[in-house]
Amino acid sequence: MLTGLVLMLMTSELFSQTSSTLGREFYFSYLPNTGIDEDYEMSVFLTSEVNSSGTIEVIGSDWSQEFTLIANNTLRVDIPAEFRLTAHEIIESKGVYVSTLADVTAYAYNHMAGSSDGSMLLPLPSLDKEYIINTWKSDLNSFDDRTQFSVLSANNGTEIEITFSTNVMYDGVKLHDAGEVLNLTLDRGELIYFESEMDLTGTIVKIVGDGAANCNKLAVFAGNKNFKTTSQGDVGTDHVYNQLYSVRDWGREYFVVQHETRETADPVTIVASEDNTLLEITGVLPIVLNRGESFRFFAKIEHYIKADKPVSVAHFTSSGRHDLQERGDLKADPFMMTISPLKQISNDIRFNVINSPTIEQHYLIAVSPSVRLNVVLDGVDISDQFEPLSLAGQYSFAAIPISPGVHRLESRSGVVAHTYGFGEEEGMGYAVGGNLGNFGIDFQSINSNLGPGQVCAGNDFSLSVSSESDILSELYTYFAWDMGDGNLIEGESVSHSYDTPGVYTVNLYASKSPIACSDLTVSRQIEVIGAAIDEIVGPAAVCPNVGGVEYILSGSEPDYNYQWFVEGGDLLATSGPTAEVAWTFGAPVNRLKALSVSPLGCQSDTVFLDVRFNEILEPVLPLGEAFLCGDFLNIPYRIPNTTGSVYSWIIEGGQIASGQGTNEIIVNWDGAGNHRLWYTENSTTISTLCEGTSPQLNVIVSEQMDIEISTDAVSCFGQNDGSASLSVTGGVGPYSIEWETGSTQNTISGLAGGSYEVAITDGVGCQVIRSVVVDEPEVLSGFVVAYDANCGEATGRAEAIVSGGSGNYSYRWKDNFVNEAEIAGLGAGNYSLVIRDDKGCELILDYSIAVPQPMEVQFEMESPCPDTTDGRMSLVVSGGTGPYLFEWEIAPDHHGSTLENLPGGGYQVTVTDGEGCTLSVTGELLEQAPRVTIPNSFSPNGDGMNEEFKAVYNCAIDFQMLVYNQWGNIIFYSQDIATGWNGTYEGQHVPSGNYTYRIIYGGEVNGNVYQEIINGRVRVIK
Repeated sequence: MLTGLVLMLMTSELFSQTSSTLGREFYFSYLPNTGIDEDYEMSVFLTSEVNSSGTIEVIGSDWSQEFTLIANNTLRVDIPAEFRLTAHEIIESKGVYVSTLADVTAYAYNHMAGSSDGSMLLPLPSLDKEYIINTWKSDLNSFDDRTQFSVLSANNGTEIEITFSTNVMYDGVKLHDAGEVLNLTLDRGELIYFESEMDLTGTIVKIVGDGAANCNKLAVFAGNKNFKTTSQGDVGTDHVYNQLYSVRDWGREYFVVQHETRETADPVTIVASEDNTLLEITGVLPIVLNRGESFRFFAKIEHYIKADKPVSVAHFTSSGRHDLQERGDLKADPFMMTISPLKQISNDIRFNVINSPTIEQHYLIAVSPSVRLNVVLDGVDISDQFEPLSLAGQYSFAAIPISPGVHRLESRSGVVAHTYGFGEEEGMGYAVGGNLGNFGIDFQSINSNLGPGQVCAGNDFSLSVSSESDILSELYTYFAWDMGDGNLIEGESVSHSYDTPGVYTVNLYASKSPIACSDLTVSRQIEVIGAAIDEIVGPAAVCPNVGGVEYILSGSEPDYNYQWFVEGGDLLATSGPTAEVAWTFGAPVNRLKALSVSPLGCQSDTVFLDVRFNEILEPVLPLGEAFLCGDFLNIPYRIPNTTGSVYSWIIEGGQIASGQGTNEIIVNWDGAGNHRLWYTENSTTISTLCEGTSPQLNVIVSEQMDIEISTDAVSCFGQNDGSASLSVTGGVGPYSIEWETGSTQNTISGLAGGSYEVAITDGVGCQVIRSVVVDEPEVLSGFVVAYDANCGEATGRAEAIVSGGSGNYSYRWKDNFVNEAEIAGLGAGNYSLVIRDDKGCELILDYSIAVPQPMEVQFEMESPCPDTTDGRMSLVVSGGTGPYLFEWEIAPDHHGSTLENLPGGGYQVTVTDGEGCTLSVTGELLEQAPRVTIPNSFSPNGDGMNEEFKAVYNCAIDFQMLVYNQWGNIIFYSQDIATGWNGTYEGQHVPSGNYTYRIIYGGEVNGNVYQEIINGRVRVIK
């Protein structure tokens, strides 16, 4: 958006547009925020392409702050919390005013814990006198869900009319009726704030009255104290806040593009400026709105909005909680963004992405015509990241992650852009700038060799207004040109000339009529190229029949062409601005003439000098420095030379070092003070003596200035809190000071580290230029070496390695700052270390302490049989930190993980890991319980298979086996478990059949005595 016109001096072409975000004066305010009072912040962020300085103040208070702004850096200034708006519908002097020496962009930031939003700020020329409120109110009627707006005057005696669109309700009390008109008067810096439980969208704010007061301007801000969406649920609230465009700068075409990372459709409101406004939105039936009426919808895709009369569009963001199920995080929160219409398309936008600690990811949304698509961000062509808008292919858009800081967006075909960002339950967004259009100024002069904006002194030139913008042609029909030399000329086309060389500032004013309010659109400069010739310096009275006489052109410039002409004499020689003439005694006229021509063809008027013959000479004033700044030795002086003349120099306050008797001398002055210099000339070329005495040249030698400079270094790397001061003695007061930042004060503050040039000029014009270096500490950097805890205890420790910063470091490991760079006794977990140097600069380092898994020991055992040593025990260790050392409680010492040839019993071992952690465990090696299995048949038939009846066992034990025949007689007996019955009795094979057996075995296992008796039958098969 651009409320003024753009002036460019040019030849046969249009120049690029100027963004409305750039300005030198800003009026703004903040709206009451809701949330936790801690960490309350009201801040303004400033950035510029060039070094600048300025002042920020709360009008009507004692608080103000001067600042210095470094080119392409961002300066943050915090507004004291005492200037928060605390009451509604009470006129308060809390308007904030920023003024700067160079064009800057400005952004406001309003933050409380858990609630924040920001806005691009419009400079004074972009403010106007009529606004219609555009904000959002949910249908939930929950606590603090209240629409807001504030009205701030930039001038005294501003008569304002406010027409409310709805009942104004506050805590259930009706303060105003719908349609009620409220009249009030505000002075410069005064504001009034309104808050309602109803939707104030459509409320009209405008300046009324005749005369100069009707040309006053307002800054209007709107939002919601605790924004919610609508029936989607009463979750995820936040403060929203944005500066509104005046009705003059509304448009007829807009694009609304879905916010990156969002799943939920976000609210959009559209407000009409005139009755019977036909509104068309892709995907929505046509709508007709009257003045102040609004339409709102939820946008989940991109929407093309077109109206036949100007409308405004605001895009809001729902809470991240609405996306929680789909996204799995809360990295989003409400903000309000006033959308720039497509008529504000711009070729070159410089903007700032606010660096908020609560915002984790920033995005840039840019829309540009698809034809000849060319968009460059910070010098990098990003055109390949654009894709056509599905609902209007003649435009393309891109959503690009972007970092905080200063950026530049360029496009030959033009671009409209907005930036926003999300963090954990945080969000913020605003337009980055736009343009209303552009005027071209056709510049024509008679000399084609000159460049745009250059004209020869005394020559006519013309300026005429042209425009490619229908909007500009509709708005502005009357033009007035302040030519910078006291002349004011009206009309779209004007002619003018300058007689005196120099640089002139032309101011173009535009309005709807000669009696309407005018805006200074822009200031530009015209360079008037002079003749580089003042007068001819040399003898006007000469002796008869002298030889060559030297003449010099004063005010000469190098590279100029000089032409000489003589009447009544001969031109002996010329060298640029110098000529030697032999005059003819008795000629009717003795006259010398000269003119100059600049390298670009500007020709001067002719200057001349009439010469007469006279025995009383009239020597010219000595040529040389009449004012010296400190240096007073070896100063040259000269006069044009006449052949045959003798020059006698007289000095007061100095001595002639060389050249006495000639036309050139070197003088050593005695020092500071007022001195004089003159000479006498006499000629001996004729019998009659010609002589004369020159005028006296008063020479002032100024005392040399003594400049003492002190600096305060930047406290922390990358900060802007350095300062430089100087004191001046000597010279001639008063002194004027000009820093390269634009400041004229002895002390400048808000400096980044670096070199700054300052020029000090005393009261008589002596100037000294010094370079001042503001030191900056090395960046405070470091890392933490973390040592893990072990043995399952809080044995972790950490050591900080730090460099840079200033002086000594203090460390806040847990609760308090200490001077120790190490900490011990840490358990497992994630930690943050805050390091602070002597200047209070902080560095936060995150680190982690891990604890290895505790050691665990598992025994793998092979049990022995009772009363044997064939057992085996092996350890399997996990956790801890290898390697492991084993210490068994046996003799001889054993350090392996396996013991063999063991009897049953308990065995204790101590395991020590690589960190020295120990674990003592005891393994119980149990004896095997003897197991005896008895077959139920065998076949002693000599085939070598199953020939015996005997027990199957695992351990040798006390054993008895008796076999009985059918009459109960014992036919086999054995006490050896390994010996079986072969099916014979008394040497004879027993017949086939069933036989009874009794087995008795027992002993002691693991200290327990046992006995088993098994009675059964075995079948003999033949």
